[in-house]
Amino acid sequence: MNGTKCKITSIVSYPERGEGGNNRYRGNCSPRLIEDLIGFFKPAEICDYMCGSGTTRAAAENLGIASRIYDLHSGFDIMNSDIQERPEFIFWHPPY
Repeated sequence: MNGTKCKITSIVSYPERGEGGNNRYRGNCSPRLIEDLIGFFKPAEICDYMCGSGTTRAAAENLGIASRIYDLHSGFDIMNSDIQERPEFIFWHPPY
């Protein structure tokens, strides 16, 4: 949680993006958002079915929890693929 107490609100803004993923992709979210959500909800594992550049995996690794990430570029089509696991926590950042 970036060394600060996490306060979840409907608007998020981070002066610095943080490390993880590739911010060259338009719409890529800050790994700090994912880290704050993990810190607030405290899941043992996080899944992301539209992982893009891997920001969710980087945030999970930074906080020492497991992640399962999938994306169209690796062959996972959320419209036509079966979701095998039933995770307790999903981060979903739809395409833009």
